Amino acid sequence: MPFTDLGTYVLFSSDLNFFYYLFFFFWQIHLYATLPLRSISRLWGTLTSMTLPVPLRSPLYRIFSSLFNCNLDEINVSNLSDFPSLGDFFYRDLKPGVRPIDPLATLVSPVDGTVLNFGLVKNGKVEQVKGFDYSLSAFLGPNGLENIKPVSTSSNTHSRSDSAIDLQTQFNLNETIPSTSEHYFCVIYLAPGDYHRFHSPVDWVVEKRRHFAGELFSVSPAIVRRLMNVFVLNERVALLGKWKYGDFAMVPVGATNVGSIKLNFDKGLTTNQETTVTLGTYSELFFNTDTLNGVQLKRGDEMGGFRLGSTVVLIFEGPPNGGEKLGMPKFSVELGHKIRMGEPLFNFEEILPQSQ
Repeated sequence: MPFTDLGTYVLFSSDLNFFYYLFFFFWQIHLYATLPLRSISRLWGTLTSMTLPVPLRSPLYRIFSSLFNCNLDEINVSNLSDFPSLGDFFYRDLKPGVRPIDPLATLVSPVDGTVLNFGLVKNGKVEQVKGFDYSLSAFLGPNGLENIKPVSTSSNTHSRSDSAIDLQTQFNLNETIPSTSEHYFCVIYLAPGDYHRFHSPVDWVVEKRRHFAGELFSVSPAIVRRLMNVFVLNERVALLGKWKYGDFAMVPVGATNVGSIKLNFDKGLTTNQETTVTLGTYSELFFNTDTLNGVQLKRGDEMGGFRLGSTVVLIFEGPPNGGEKLGMPKFSVELGHKIRMGEPLFNFEEILPQSQ
């Protein structure tokens, strides 16, 4: 067989095309993983923090907005030149009222972004994309959603239901705490042009923060579909606590060119730093102390943000069947759905009484 015919056979034959694709696919991923993405991201963070000459600011921000579809009408400034740097423009605030919080949804979106995936946590695994799972314990750390100190600090022997009841009292909640539960997840990707701040999706209490040192791979949909365990490999900040149905975790995930992850209630947090800390390890900070009963958040409260687009992962506990009062759990979105902060993300459908 001539060489050119052999090449055509390798490329298009049904029995060899898979192996050809597999070889070059993993070779490309290997090359990508060798890039100094953390150093590139730190350099990007430095550049975007530089104060720009006033005459250049407005034209530069308008070019960026045109490229990434930013809605300048929502920005809470009268003049774009008021942003000293590109990083400040990324972290822009919005006018009051442009992101109303849905009053009926059980859980609202914490960010503007695109829904990459959602569903049930099964056997301690979270689905990255169809066919790719990652370990919940690897993502959140040991006992990430187990044995968390209860919301009440009067005793360390409270059960999960006791903790939930304490939380109900704090937030004046009346729903029944289920005796059985499931864990759900949702992943939302923030593109560079999206609003970069994240907000509380529910009324809850943050009891501790874990900062995982890690890589800074891109978390764009194209990479998420191809790079297994990307959310476990990347730097991230896991916020762990409780809401009215039990465990709740919200995890901002770092990515390439994300200068930093900021938390309004944790000024000591610094991310994307050049340190000797081993990648994959984490530092931990407890907010539930003798003097601070966790960080109490209401739906819509601003929590922090990214210096460029990235991803937020939600892991939360809820009833598998809410019974006669709550109904069945249901996500209010579809895969690839574009969502804005404050819009419905998760609900419990009400079961209407059957006619006699």
